[in-house]
Amino acid sequence: MPNKIAGFTLNSSEKNHLTSEIFVAQPDSLKERLAGKLFALFEIEGKRSEALRLSDFLVDSLNRNYYEDEKVLLREKLDNLKIENIFEAVLSKVNQETAEFIEEEKIKLEIRNLNITVGVAFNNEIYFTHTGHNHCFVIYKKEDKYETLKVSQDKPEENVILSFDKLFTSVISGDIPPGSFFILSNEALAEYISSETLKEIITVLPPISATEQIKNRLKQINTYVPFSGIIIKNTFGQTETESITDSQGSIASLQHTEEKTAKILSSAGIINSRKIKKACKFIINKIKPKKKDPAIIVSKREEMPIPQSLAPTIVPKPTKNKRPSLDLKEKFFFKKKEGYMSWLKKLSFVTFLSNPKHWKNWGKKIQTLTPFKLAGKNRAIFAVLTILIIVFLVNLGITNYRHKQQEKKQVYNEATTAIEQKQNQIDSYLLYSNEEAAKTLLQQTRDLITALPQDKQYQKENHAKYLEKSDSQSTIVRRVITTKPQEIVTLPSNAEDLDLINGKLYASSANDKKLYLIDPEQKSLESLDINQKINHLDFPSVDRYNNLYYLNGSNLIQILLPEKELSTINFDLPENHGEISAMASYLNNFYLADKDKGQVYKYSKTATGVKFAGNWIKNPEDLPRPIDLAIDGDIYFLNSSGEISKFHRNAEESTANREEFNIDSIEPVVTQADKLLLTDSAIYIFEPTQKRLIKFIFTDTEKQYGDFKAQYQLELDNLQDVIVEEDSNKAYILASNKIYSINLNTLK
Repeated sequence: MPNKIAGFTLNSSEKNHLTSEIFVAQPDSLKERLAGKLFALFEIEGKRSEALRLSDFLVDSLNRNYYEDEKVLLREKLDNLKIENIFEAVLSKVNQETAEFIEEEKIKLEIRNLNITVGVAFNNEIYFTHTGHNHCFVIYKKEDKYETLKVSQDKPEENVILSFDKLFTSVISGDIPPGSFFILSNEALAEYISSETLKEIITVLPPISATEQIKNRLKQINTYVPFSGIIIKNTFGQTETESITDSQGSIASLQHTEEKTAKILSSAGIINSRKIKKACKFIINKIKPKKKDPAIIVSKREEMPIPQSLAPTIVPKPTKNKRPSLDLKEKFFFKKKEGYMSWLKKLSFVTFLSNPKHWKNWGKKIQTLTPFKLAGKNRAIFAVLTILIIVFLVNLGITNYRHKQQEKKQVYNEATTAIEQKQNQIDSYLLYSNEEAAKTLLQQTRDLITALPQDKQYQKENHAKYLEKSDSQSTIVRRVITTKPQEIVTLPSNAEDLDLINGKLYASSANDKKLYLIDPEQKSLESLDINQKINHLDFPSVDRYNNLYYLNGSNLIQILLPEKELSTINFDLPENHGEISAMASYLNNFYLADKDKGQVYKYSKTATGVKFAGNWIKNPEDLPRPIDLAIDGDIYFLNSSGEISKFHRNAEESTANREEFNIDSIEPVVTQADKLLLTDSAIYIFEPTQKRLIKFIFTDTEKQYGDFKAQYQLELDNLQDVIVEEDSNKAYILASNKIYSINLNTLK
């Protein structure tokens, strides 16, 4: 076994309000070799009967879903199936079953009172997840001493919605060096025994003995607090000597405990058979004569010299005439007539090379060493034997090859059958709108398809067929709508930004110092020269009078519409400002987002220009690296990972505080969001690297939640910008020097 695991609990009873339990799985050798060992530690605050029911249910659910998962048995045949992926899929099932169990059994335990850690040890790998305040740390050897590394958080993550269907959310994984230890304990154990004391005990004793030593220490504490812990020692990759040393220590400890227990339980006057057997063995060893040294036989060819001091005492005995004999080796190899063994000796590679004459007459030597020099009968026998051996070897090779091919075919058929069953189940889930279950099963199907071999043509065809159906199902689950953009107009040059005012599109080109005006209905194009000193035309914004503004360094380019009059408005950015990533206008104010500082600078437009009105964000740590913003009275900020933050202005101060706002999670997750768009009923995220526009619908009038509706796949290259027109349910897209439109059809 690559890992040695031992656990303990102490002071867990009905007298205290905490219930501590541990679990270490005991699978058969095959399942342990393929999937490792499950372990878990429970500390639950509340009614003991309910805590025990919950812990028993979790143990049963984990054990059943993990070791009975068909992917565990397929790991022996499909190397691409990883333990981490199987464990994550099992946790998803356990979460769902736990939520149903809590609801059906009407258990009143609160999730914040649960301290549960579940993990799996596989070879030198550890995968675990937990909720609550349990402690996890690793003791590893660094140079000549042991170091302690804590791998669990001191405090749970904030702003996380706790629910039983999301009991285990994230999996922590890592490699444990050979000879190192992974320790899992409840919070109380870390408070009453220092990490140095634990390290001294664990690194010296085997896990079983270490748990007993820890329990003895804890029993000396005059308090009734429940303690629990699990010790895992990684022996994967250790030398045999190190493993045997630990085993001997554990066996000796167990034997000592067994003898002590037997002595206590034995009745007075009963004869101890083990002691009698041990005494008899000792007496026999004493009486048994010692073995004499083996006699030294001296041949006539090599007579040993006799020391002078012993010469007078040696009296040779008369010997009878014996027939000289040779040992078995001499009789077998040295015959008068040449046989097969003599022929083999001549064929010896060493003998052939040791004689230089063989190098000169190698042709003649080969001819003299051939078996065809044998007599006719022996030659025929040799030929028949040679043919039989060749036929046997060829037949054996063909049989082994066919057996391996048959085994591979059987494994392949089992995998394809599993894929087809899962894809049919996904269709069933989608029919009844059970998207969560379909999503989980879809990931499992993807793993199986990826692991399929593609050596032969029919395997490639099956792989393409299964992948095509999986993509189709994934499109439905992920609510992907593939659009067909309609070209509106081609611009004379590339543009950077796009905006929509009163049904007209405006595209800017700083390199050409031009502003293009497009009528999407008439598909007409008009250009406007910007006769100003400009380097940039960034972040187009529209004020309450539908005038257009662009940020150009430290000033604004103002374009009055529909007169098309251009002017420059000067204003100064704050000292030590960071990177300005976005700008928007609302009423008579401008808001500039600082990506580096996590701050928003507010400017008020007056009759004489623009005046700095101060920093708008009260707590900059609440605003992580904004890349875009949108305003409807409240301000919504977007970062590159797709997180949206909502801020509302404080009526008593000129600053704003963060409000609650959440959106549904989507797949694939957003990694490089670029723009945020806001309408009265929806909010959009534009991710040009993934060529998609993601739509979320507001579910309440307070706009505190965005319900995922659809993601539109934009099959265009070099995407620059997008703008949404809610009244016509259209989106306009800027790609290189072309402008397109799409219909925002939603899923039914």
